[in-house]
Amino acid sequence: MLESEGFRYEGYVDIFDAGPTVECDVDDVSAVAHSGVFRTVIRDEVPAAEAVIYLVSNTGFADYRAAMVPSTPENGAFPLNAATAAALNINAGDDVRVVPLSIRERH
Repeated sequence: MLESEGFRYEGYVDIFDAGPTVECDVDDVSAVAHSGVFRTVIRDEVPAAEAVIYLVSNTGFADYRAAMVPSTPENGAFPLNAATAAALNINAGDDVRVVPLSIRERH
């Protein structure tokens, strides 16, 4: 799973459990490279028929929150329902960072 995200085995093992360790540059992580920043639009319902599952986060550091959300970005905006927006601690017009959860959806 980590290798499919861009991590690679460099021949090192963990000193505590002797398991393999993997590493990569941040820019090589698929989820980072394919993520985008969108403005939040609050809607009562998000179209389920076209929806893809996204990993969505606020852009805060001290109060960082993330959730898996079915949605469909539209014209630079990312629709969320009010409950999800509240859970992410964001309001309409705030920026969110999103990436499709499925690697197949990223390309």
